[in-house]
Amino acid sequence: MKKINLFLSIIIFILNLYYLPLTAISLYTGGGAMGFGLLVLPFSLTVNCSILTAVLSLKSRFRESKTLLIINLSSTLFALFFLYHFLGIPALD
Repeated sequence: MKKINLFLSIIIFILNLYYLPLTAISLYTGGGAMGFGLLVLPFSLTVNCSILTAVLSLKSRFRESKTLLIINLSSTLFALFFLYHFLGIPALD
């Protein structure tokens, strides 16, 4: 369980390399010209908050925590699902 939790924490940190700038740009630009970019914020902020559980699971005291494992797994799946939808689905032209 230690290795799975460590692996998920690293995946969360890697995924946040995409979501942190996305959040910052959305906040800085105010969502673009019409403000529709702000619709992304609830999803990106949820993934950004998962950094807290990833940091906690890296500490030796919480490495065996099943609760953090479930939270990290669900946030990783959530982040991968929306990463696929943000990047993988082509726009309809």
